[in-house]
Amino acid sequence: MTALVVSASLVPAAGAEEASSLTIRNAGFEEPASAGSVPGWEQTYGKGFGDMFYEVSSAHRFEGAQSLLLDDSNVVRALGLESEPIPVTPGTNYSASAMMNVERGVVGLYLLYYNASGVRVGEASAWLETTGGEWKKHGASAAAPTTAAYARILIYSSGAGIGRGYADAVALEEMEIGTFERIGGVVQGIINADSDIGFEDGKHVIYSVFKGRDDVPTVFAVVDALTRDVLRTYPLPGVESAWGVKAATDGRVYIGTHYDGRLYRYTPGTLGFENLGRFGTETHVFSMAAGPNGKMYAGTYPSGKLYVFDPATEDIVDLGVVEEGQRYVRSLAYDAERDVLYAGAGGTLSRIYKYSSDGTRKEILGGLIPGGGDTYAFPYGMDFDEDRLFVKFSNGDLLVVKPDDTIDYYDPNGMDIHSGQVAPIPGQPGRALFTLGGQLYAYDSATRSSTLIKEFESTTNFQDGEFIDLGSPDWPGLTFVGMGSYGHVIYYNLETGHAEVAPANYGGSPILIQSIHAGPNNKMYIAGYMSGFASYDPATGEVSESNPLGQIESSVVRGDKLILGAYAGARILEYDPALPFSKTNPRELFNLRGHGQDRPFAMAYDPATDRLAVGTVPNTTSLQGALATYDFATGELNVYENIVPNQSIISLTFKDGLLYAGTTVYGGLGTSGPTETNAKLFVFDPATKRKVYETIPATGRKGVTGLTVGPDGNVWGVAEDYLFKFNPETNRFDYRAAKLRRYGSSTTWAWAFLHPGEDGNLYGTSRGQFFMVKPETNEYVLLDGSKGNYLNRDAFGSFYFSDSSELWKYTPPGLDGEPPVTSAAVDPAEPDGANGWYRGPATVTLQASDERSGVTETVYSMDSGSTWSAYTAPVSFEQDGLYTMLYRSVDAKGNREAAKRLDLRVDAAAPNIAFNIAPEAVYETSGEITVAVAVSDSVSGVEPASVSASLNGAPIQTGDVVPLYALPLGAHTVTVTASDIAGNTKQEQVVFYTAASLESLLELIDRFLAGGRIENAGIAESLRAKAHAGSWQALIMEAQALSGKQIDPEAADALLRDAEALRNQE
Repeated sequence: MTALVVSASLVPAAGAEEASSLTIRNAGFEEPASAGSVPGWEQTYGKGFGDMFYEVSSAHRFEGAQSLLLDDSNVVRALGLESEPIPVTPGTNYSASAMMNVERGVVGLYLLYYNASGVRVGEASAWLETTGGEWKKHGASAAAPTTAAYARILIYSSGAGIGRGYADAVALEEMEIGTFERIGGVVQGIINADSDIGFEDGKHVIYSVFKGRDDVPTVFAVVDALTRDVLRTYPLPGVESAWGVKAATDGRVYIGTHYDGRLYRYTPGTLGFENLGRFGTETHVFSMAAGPNGKMYAGTYPSGKLYVFDPATEDIVDLGVVEEGQRYVRSLAYDAERDVLYAGAGGTLSRIYKYSSDGTRKEILGGLIPGGGDTYAFPYGMDFDEDRLFVKFSNGDLLVVKPDDTIDYYDPNGMDIHSGQVAPIPGQPGRALFTLGGQLYAYDSATRSSTLIKEFESTTNFQDGEFIDLGSPDWPGLTFVGMGSYGHVIYYNLETGHAEVAPANYGGSPILIQSIHAGPNNKMYIAGYMSGFASYDPATGEVSESNPLGQIESSVVRGDKLILGAYAGARILEYDPALPFSKTNPRELFNLRGHGQDRPFAMAYDPATDRLAVGTVPNTTSLQGALATYDFATGELNVYENIVPNQSIISLTFKDGLLYAGTTVYGGLGTSGPTETNAKLFVFDPATKRKVYETIPATGRKGVTGLTVGPDGNVWGVAEDYLFKFNPETNRFDYRAAKLRRYGSSTTWAWAFLHPGEDGNLYGTSRGQFFMVKPETNEYVLLDGSKGNYLNRDAFGSFYFSDSSELWKYTPPGLDGEPPVTSAAVDPAEPDGANGWYRGPATVTLQASDERSGVTETVYSMDSGSTWSAYTAPVSFEQDGLYTMLYRSVDAKGNREAAKRLDLRVDAAAPNIAFNIAPEAVYETSGEITVAVAVSDSVSGVEPASVSASLNGAPIQTGDVVPLYALPLGAHTVTVTASDIAGNTKQEQVVFYTAASLESLLELIDRFLAGGRIENAGIAESLRAKAHAGSWQALIMEAQALSGKQIDPEAADALLRDAEALRNQE
């Protein structure tokens, strides 16, 4: 069959609320035919050929009395009828469908778009093979292009084959499209592949290259070794990262990059930064080593060459291929004392060549270790220290070689090394520091054994490092400093034994998304390329901090745990999301390193048998992947390494106890390429441990990916560009169609991902495309033709895919992706006090609504969200206080509303008023009172302007001093009135008395004399004498006579009043 034109991309926005059908004339072919023509339809293909015809037939029909029959026996000509034009709206998505019964060959359905001039501007198509006498719904979908004016539906038999079939119940309807949401770069961090130590500006520094992404460029960074502050950076445009960062003997720093395969140089002091050129046509620099006189050696990929840069000539010199057939020069080391360079080549096997100063070279692994290096992919890292060559093989095995090319240490079952280099320990000859599993060890050449030096919670392994003086009292003497992956720096003080691991102070960049996972806690987990693991909560939109977990390729949920497949070594990990990340979370269940496997791209779990299946890509030396099954109940691990020869297993799904697996012809990157041409789909029975069926979904296709059980119960998958539906009951393909893109020329493992939706449709991604398939009709809908990598679905029905480092979310139409809406009502509706305060009990009623799935729970919190209580009845606030209520609701789909806040203030009590005057107290007139009133309110507070005081009705102020002789003898009342901010008012009174006595009268005479209100002491003495004698009448007459003359009138009145009172007491 042949397509009419290339399908147009569909890039929709949010769709209409509901689908609506458009009118097609004679859609059921019930109108009588006239002169061989079908009303409402026009023959546009196959006119005038006797071996093809069409007619309205009553022999078969889906509904009504008739259908349309197409019979095409011409193998080079096409037969087709188009409907009358149907007006469409540009940008709107339409779905064309028909019920079809195909008796022979294939019959197609096309949705064609035309502009106002009748020129075809877009199309979508779908083909249906023989249906076995059954009617099947068939459809094609696409968005109307911006220039489209109308559509026509074409029922068509291809010019590249023959076909006979019936069509009925043709329909065209607007199609709903869901909503897209850009979440952004959720995985953040530092990725660095190599580093070195230097010294400039009087301080030790660390050199490294921090990988960039999106708007953040890859940079060469100079980092303060003590503070870890980034002192300066130099952008590296077009550079992905750098496996080679090394300081030369002259102090200048060289950087070997990929994918551009270039050499850069940084010069401390002048701070110059230069691009020195490219290593021929090589794309990667995988190793570097400093040679004599400032020279720098480099090992490359994919030709496995050795280069040297000589600063004397400023030339990059090609020294040739290290080992024919091996594409990597993965490690280099230089023995300065003997002027010997060691070069480690690999890809499918390991070779180490020793280059001497006389120009000769010698391979040293052959005859040195069993197999001569054939069992290792490559020497992953090398370093020459303590007069020894330290070799780290690709699986972590440690080899230590003496200068005479004899073994100092080698035991494949003994100690491993994970650090990229070793560091000689000062003052301890023959001992070198290295890391294993992030822990510090010392190798001792005298005993040929290692000792654990320091344990860390972290699992950082340093790339390079050395013992230096940091010039800090916190790190006295010499301290080992080494940077590892993710910008983490290891410190170990030789004097105190203190050690720590801390990250560089650099914000990092978004990390390329490597995989997307649905967790057991309704969260989504996103893994980054090489590093990074972060969660996204669909209910709240919260993104967690990124954890520097290694590269995760696959996952399944088992109970409340997430089972992860990690590169390298095909490590299978168990992660508990309820616990923090630690050395034991995630924990390793098993690995397939011993089986030569590296990348666990496929994983499936069968809860009925509690059995895990893992499919892997091998290490770089092999094309042979493996299938592994693991029984959680017994711990039994079975590995099937040759189940499909020379192919990797990259997709798995369980159905009814059987395991369906997809393969790829690609293996490890170090191989010369595939030996097979067809990827396979096979069925494996875990109970019998046998492969029970194998087939080729599409000839010449190199990978079968995206396997999943669709909403229709069939196994769906993708074979490069072919989308297929495999019937597990018949072991036949019920549908196959080339809808997607084909692989490029490079190695491809992960490709397509498929997941069923809650709406009965199937959703998928395939390297930059996001699409939907309607299993009922096999209708393919391209939802986004510009982005779409990886895919997974959350517990609420939304889908997540990536575009480089950005995470995108798609919510299908009709899906409840919105949280409930909760409102709070307070009774009384308005505060009955001032300033928003309630002066009596208040009651809060919560009401939640959700138009789709309904509200399942409403909760509230009175402690800022620390604890939540179920809302079952109105909440009453009767005690005075300031209340903050948080409240939210959850619907049946698990959408959780963001917490809302209600502030409520209740103050029913008036202020407290306190006096410094004791009630009913009696004071003598010779004294005085300082008025002191304290007003307080512990809830809303006192309204300062409301406080007032009076004495016997006359206003007074707090702090006023009142001389008691100025008051009449007898009772006096102090009144205070105050209000709080809530509007509660209170009035308090206190009554006190004033009285006269001989003592108080004598004190008044002295007081008036001292104050100049009695003119002289003689008068005062006369008055005192009369008072002592009790001659009250005489005292009264004297005071009356002198009032306004030698005695102040007010003072005279006070003396007369008290004298009269004392006289009356007798």
